[in-house]
Amino acid sequence: MDVRAEIMRSKSGPALALKTYLEKPTKQRLQYLTCAVLRARQIDTAGWERHASTVREVAEDPSNHPLDCECVGCL
Repeated sequence: MDVRAEIMRSKSGPALALKTYLEKPTKQRLQYLTCAVLRARQIDTAGWERHASTVREVAEDPSNHPLDCECVGCL
């Protein structure tokens, strides 16, 4: 699954969910982000937990953050 391609599409659901997740990473926000990526890829969200670690890894990599990111890793 190409998580990076989904979170890098400006103003898409996954990109907006990434911004929210980076503001305050919580399990609920990770679920929302993971499900947004899965929906964009037209994958059933019922088993989102199986994909969460991959999505978290990509989301927490500063090279995948938006230019205006103000998370701890980017400041």
